[in-house]
Amino acid sequence: MKDIDFENEVTAEKLAKDLNLSRDNVSRDLNSLVREKKAVKKKGKPVLFFSSKVLERELSIKISTYVVDSFDELYKKDKESHSSDHFSLIGSEGSLKDLIEIAQSAMVYPPHGLPTLIKGETGVGKSLFVEAMYNFGQTEGILSKDSPLIIFNCADYADNPQLLMSQLFGHVKGSYTGAEVEKSGLVEKAENGILFLDEIHRLPKEGQEMLFLLMDKGVYRKMGDSNRYQESNILIIGATTENDDSLLPTFLRRIPLTIELPPLKSRKLSERLELINHIFDLESRRLKKSVVVQKEVIKALLTYECKGNIGQLKSDIQVICAKAFYKSMQLGSECVSVKVSYLASSIYESLFDMNNRKEIDDLLGFFSVNEFKFPQNIGNENVLELSKDEFDSEALYEKVTSLWNEWSSSDLGIEEMNKELNSVLENYTYNKTMEVSMIVQNQILDNQIVGKLRSILKKYFLTMNSKEIEKSCRIIAIHLQHVINHHQERSRNEISFDLEMKESFASFENRGEVEIQAAREILDSLSAAYSVPFTYMDFLYIVNYLSIIQRKKQDKVGLIVIMHGKSTASSMAEFANRLLEIDFIKSVDMDLHDQMQHVLQQTIDKVKEVDEGKGVVILADMGSILNFEKKIRKETNVEVYTVDLVSTPILLELAVKSHGHNMDAEELFHYAEKLKIQYYRNKEKDTSIQKDHLSYFDKVLVRNIDNSLMFLSAIKAYEVLKPILSKLSIRYNFVLDDDILVKFMFHGASMLERCLTEDYLPYKNYQRQFDLYPNFSKELKKEFFKVEQHFGIKIPEEEIASILDIFIVQSDGQLEKHTFNTRDK
Repeated sequence: MKDIDFENEVTAEKLAKDLNLSRDNVSRDLNSLVREKKAVKKKGKPVLFFSSKVLERELSIKISTYVVDSFDELYKKDKESHSSDHFSLIGSEGSLKDLIEIAQSAMVYPPHGLPTLIKGETGVGKSLFVEAMYNFGQTEGILSKDSPLIIFNCADYADNPQLLMSQLFGHVKGSYTGAEVEKSGLVEKAENGILFLDEIHRLPKEGQEMLFLLMDKGVYRKMGDSNRYQESNILIIGATTENDDSLLPTFLRRIPLTIELPPLKSRKLSERLELINHIFDLESRRLKKSVVVQKEVIKALLTYECKGNIGQLKSDIQVICAKAFYKSMQLGSECVSVKVSYLASSIYESLFDMNNRKEIDDLLGFFSVNEFKFPQNIGNENVLELSKDEFDSEALYEKVTSLWNEWSSSDLGIEEMNKELNSVLENYTYNKTMEVSMIVQNQILDNQIVGKLRSILKKYFLTMNSKEIEKSCRIIAIHLQHVINHHQERSRNEISFDLEMKESFASFENRGEVEIQAAREILDSLSAAYSVPFTYMDFLYIVNYLSIIQRKKQDKVGLIVIMHGKSTASSMAEFANRLLEIDFIKSVDMDLHDQMQHVLQQTIDKVKEVDEGKGVVILADMGSILNFEKKIRKETNVEVYTVDLVSTPILLELAVKSHGHNMDAEELFHYAEKLKIQYYRNKEKDTSIQKDHLSYFDKVLVRNIDNSLMFLSAIKAYEVLKPILSKLSIRYNFVLDDDILVKFMFHGASMLERCLTEDYLPYKNYQRQFDLYPNFSKELKKEFFKVEQHFGIKIPEEEIASILDIFIVQSDGQLEKHTFNTRDK
């Protein structure tokens, strides 16, 4: 069917008749041809399909849209596609079309283009728009292939006009204390290209005035040079989230063009779909795995209130993909399956209040699929492909039905069937994830069914909290709603609920009376409400599920993370709790100034808090914590085991085992040791080449640091931080011993990761430390400015002050004495 290249228009009905095939199958295949851009679909009665290749040949156009109301749309889209050539942004033929034309005129205006101000809310894509302008300039020959695009964030120097001037225009030797050599500024580096001033509203008055001469006459002077003017050939583009009153009127008059990018809520829904499609595609390529996304996920992302615009949309999708990727690792799956259950509640809840449901159904309804697969095929970048997910939640009913029919014809008795089915249900429900919420909420449920379940579960299970009840309601509702919707298709051979119930209570010796009563009332009430004859299998499903839930509420092994750093342990524990939707992982942060006795007492308190009768496993970043075990056991009478060299993947795996498996602390400890051997064997394979040049001590140190990091490479952090420490030790005459090396490297690497994620440490009255140690503080800031440049991050002064504390403690408060005896390297 897909190889047909029809010369004339066809309809599904006519083609089905000619080929003697089902009309539904033919319609599905014709729509597949449209998705693959091999056919064009013309709406109307009847719906007509045309060969894309034939239309392009006969009409002499390039087709870019494949579902149209008339052929005029094809001509219009063809014309629009030429107008936005080389400006490949989503929306270039829609909401951004007029803005792109303004940007193109700014780029081509002689001699160097027109200064332009890009306005818009946070996350609308201002930086990306500037990059598109730059690419357009290169493609059109306005800029050479070597022309630079220099990006400068004005917020970094908003409070220091002198340093701002030096960064922008450079300085000559001796222009200020410490200016030992002449330095080029960003204006010089941007020669023959574009200087992009991001957050231009953060430029102080003096900073804006500095640019007047450059914008008026194309000349400037380096800081400290009052005699020479430098000529400049650059285009200045600024970006701001603020109103015009944040900039000087005299500065605004020098910027003739303003482009205001629309927020995401103002853009067409079809463009938002393209953005979602594009981001999932990028994440799939980044993960180097297929990503399969449920249709309901796409719907939710299309409808939720995304206040942070494209930036937030991208961030939210990345978080969803991270959750799904972790689950794929647990399951050993080749693809990453993104389900509605991975969505934050603020995103998911939008599915229940869709004001634009018809528009979304029209947009997605064309694709007669329930899932979309990424990355997309080359040559079909905008096509969402059909993919079947073997773990689709509705498949649960078919799975159980199939097993029931298989077992019914076997020699298995009722009790054996119950045990086998219970095992299947438990594996499916928890499937190595232990959290119900990870497989539910992947379809919109009947509120009447959910409400009825909620009232019955509250009546029978008084110890369940509201969150557990909601999860249970949705799990059971998925099954029952499917039964109600498809009851006419059920096999006539299935044994009726009433008949089998009378004969099978004996097989439920290991089930609680409460579960049986609750299941019976659920089926009785829904059977009456929906006139559906439930079967014994439905009863068995509910009883087994409720039994699983009750068993999962049994005591679990307590987990405590202890790590060096002000928030290293708490950050790791918080991440694991949030990812797995649990709250039982506790933490103890070991600050640089903490005494071991204080840490021990904190740990004892935490052990008493988390112990539920099965013992506690402590996960630590260094082996010294092992000394705590005997003391804690003696103080608490709790079985305590310590796992050193902890990492986030190991913590996550132990949390799953603790909550979802019947283990005690000793069993969990031995499992952790095996897991650790396997994990570090793999880690050594990955990093052995990089660490060959390190000493044994440094290798161990890097490995320990790597265990405490989520995103940053420990070896990269080490290679940047170690030279700084070495330089400072020489310059300020202090001994570089193992103690300061470990403290500095651990704290420094953690600080870099916090800066990468913009999750900074608070530090009250940090300026007081700088005032007490001004010389060393200045040197420290200078060194970490290089680190900022290396990683492309901003390190707040509060974080620098925390680093300063390490040296203050190490020098016993005599840091400034060393400063007066400094010598150059």
